[in-house]
Amino acid sequence: PGINTVLLIIFTGITITWLGKVEIMSSFISVMCGAVITGSIENFVTYAVLRLLAKNMSDLSVHPWLNFAVSMPTILLLTVILLLVRKYKWILYDLSGGRKL
Repeated sequence: PGINTVLLIIFTGITITWLGKVEIMSSFISVMCGAVITGSIENFVTYAVLRLLAKNMSDLSVHPWLNFAVSMPTILLLTVILLLVRKYKWILYDLSGGRKL
């Protein structure tokens, strides 16, 4: 089940390297950080919404509309986080190499 995620991460990392002229390690580190953050938020929000609706994970395959309903709060939360990151220019990890500890 996780092969599509691995392929998406590899494809995204290679695409960023090619289009953005970024070092391959920097692009894979940033893609992996994004995947971990997104996956953690998605896991938490999915669990919270399913608890709120008194449903369980098996209901997602029985009721396709539930997949859409559960993904909406995740998309909204990630959009808010993206807007805050862009507004305040937050940096999770500096990959530029210009700053040394």
